[in-house]
Amino acid sequence: MNCDDGGTFDTPTHHITFRGITFGAMGATGNNDQLKLSGLDDFVVEDCIFEDGSAGGSGADMVGCHKGIFRRNTFRRLGSNCIQAKGGTQFIRIERNSFIDGGQRALNLGGSTGLAFFRPQDARFEAADLTVVANLFVRSVTPMAYVGAVRVTVTNNTIIDPERWVFRILQETVDTSRFLPCGDNVFQNNLVVFRSTISRHVNIGANTAPSSFTLRNNLWYNVDAPASSRPQEAQLTQTSSIYGSDPLLRGYATGDYRPQPSSPVKGAGIATPDAVRDFAGRTYANPPSIGAYEADEMTSVGDWQHPSSVHAMRTPDGWWLTVAQDMLPVRIRVVDVRGVLRGGVTLENQRTFVPTSPSEFVIVDP
Repeated sequence: MNCDDGGTFDTPTHHITFRGITFGAMGATGNNDQLKLSGLDDFVVEDCIFEDGSAGGSGADMVGCHKGIFRRNTFRRLGSNCIQAKGGTQFIRIERNSFIDGGQRALNLGGSTGLAFFRPQDARFEAADLTVVANLFVRSVTPMAYVGAVRVTVTNNTIIDPERWVFRILQETVDTSRFLPCGDNVFQNNLVVFRSTISRHVNIGANTAPSSFTLRNNLWYNVDAPASSRPQEAQLTQTSSIYGSDPLLRGYATGDYRPQPSSPVKGAGIATPDAVRDFAGRTYANPPSIGAYEADEMTSVGDWQHPSSVHAMRTPDGWWLTVAQDMLPVRIRVVDVRGVLRGGVTLENQRTFVPTSPSEFVIVDP
């Protein structure tokens, strides 16, 4: 699917919503994308599934896009990237998505763009002012790469078993008279669980400004050797982080990456305006837990979205939901413990039963 501005850079396409679409089995190997966006402003991509994309392409590729949101999407078995933001892309929020086997760079926060395709034409960055919050990353060569990007904030994500690096800092569009070096970016409140088989924690390329990065309140845990959990990159300074403490996930081996209530992530984050709701839609505590899931039991399932308007009760076969009349109709999603979207339905009645398996739960969306 393609959506662009027709090459008229001064009149972008705008106010488009992509909702509930499944992109799959693309049948291509080169640089082909499932959703290509160029010169698009004020847009939303939500509740979509991207899977089995081209080995050389992206699930969603943005060139010169602005003021967009990716939320509650599932990305599985992608090629180069799940989401790429480049060519002057700015003011994008990526929240509460799952990235499973996301390819070379699950998130390419920046990239490499021909000068003729930048929007605006005088942009000094590949990407800027991106927010990545409350997402789940499982495997991929690296979950994310900051590439020619500035003012990018990565907050409260859960990263599981990256294959080579936890993240990369790169500059692929090099012209010091025009482009800012990749820098002034943030990596905070993230839970990183990895193995000794990674190449190193962070890959830092030439022409970048790693010393300008802010790293704080992260938990790093090497499953194979907890004593070797601390990142060794001397160019990066990190504060208030935790190294080598088992995050006590409910089922690391089975794909349940929610922390137990006694986890050291609880209350160990720093409060930020970016992190409001966790991956499951619950409100983060203050101070928040580290990672995509809030560990505080006070934010119970019945409080996920509307504390006074929704009551949820679990049974062995599913969930009974009671919704205030003034909320109807309301959209709910069914996801499993790995964050994979399993279905959705619009509730028309105040009391509704939603059948699920024991490993699935419901999220009521505002």
